Amino acid sequence: MRKISDKEIKKLIISAQYLAGENVTGFTELSETFRNLGYVQLDTIHVTERAHHHILWSRNPSYDQQMLTDLMAENKVFEYWSHAASILQIESFKYTLRRKQNFAWHNEVTDSADFQTLLTHVYERICQEGALSSSDFDDKHRKPREIWSWKLSRYALEYLFQQGKLMVARRDKFRKVYDLTERVYPESREIVSPSPDEIAAYQINQAISAHGALTEKEIRDYLKFADAASISKVIKEYVTKGSIKPVEYNNKVYYTSAQTPQFEDYPEKVCILSPFDNFIINRRRILDIFNFDYKLECYLPAAKRKFGFFSMPLLYQDRFIGLLDAKAERKKKVLQINNLIKFTKLSKREEKLLQSAIEDFAAFNNCQTIDLNPHS
Repeated sequence: MRKISDKEIKKLIISAQYLAGENVTGFTELSETFRNLGYVQLDTIHVTERAHHHILWSRNPSYDQQMLTDLMAENKVFEYWSHAASILQIESFKYTLRRKQNFAWHNEVTDSADFQTLLTHVYERICQEGALSSSDFDDKHRKPREIWSWKLSRYALEYLFQQGKLMVARRDKFRKVYDLTERVYPESREIVSPSPDEIAAYQINQAISAHGALTEKEIRDYLKFADAASISKVIKEYVTKGSIKPVEYNNKVYYTSAQTPQFEDYPEKVCILSPFDNFIINRRRILDIFNFDYKLECYLPAAKRKFGFFSMPLLYQDRFIGLLDAKAERKKKVLQINNLIKFTKLSKREEKLLQSAIEDFAAFNNCQTIDLNPHS
């Protein structure tokens, strides 16, 4: 088995993630970005622009939110759960069906005697009235400290969504608006669930395309549509056929495409990455390959934070050069820089690129000024 160098595996991964080459500095068709990445993660944190917008902008400096709205309206992408709540390319839809069919959610709410009645009530209302959100149901929130403090109707909406009976028709100020799957995506009526091996094959191919080189565990953790046994079986078949090839890095086996990669030079650009970016979402993988031990500290008490509430990694070529903790003050149109950590002394060229990246990030967040000392 060939050993892959540190330099080569980094280039392979960064290139697969659309963070190297011409696409970083120019326009890339949004649907192509989804085809390459497979999904982008959604998250409720809104300190700066939301995660999915940030991830797409990182690959496409010409990105604006209307582009995604249009893509969803055209049924080119849809919302569902992969490793987390995500927007996925529509080609993934049929590979979610088995997961939806096997969906089971057990807690004190869903196991209650009244929950099935509630499911029927919520579903029938949407059948009769059309798309609805949780705000269209007048039941009260659960008491604080109970499971997520969700309204019971929201449990029902999410349950029906996870089962595949409902889809997210649109977002209204980030609130999900649900409708019947057959109304949101009429073609779904004709789609049949693939076999476990077909699902595994899709997940393996998409994972390697999106990440360049992965261990078997990392392939399993990507999308999470396929079962572990099927993934293991199909990987062995692919290696035997020569469809993918195993390589060794740091005493681990990684799987890559059998095709010889065509690498471009790294761009002269610093990338400010979302904490939920596809490239860094697997923290263990980034530590193993890039020696970057990254933790998002917003979930920690303030006294335990070292770098800030929402510190974002700074990538220059194939190395992480620091962290940026920033907040967009939307009413004042000011990007507050709460903390800027540089891991090593930067060259004058790198300092200039970093400043340019922060200015671009401010513009992306619709901020007109940058405050470097917001607490002084």
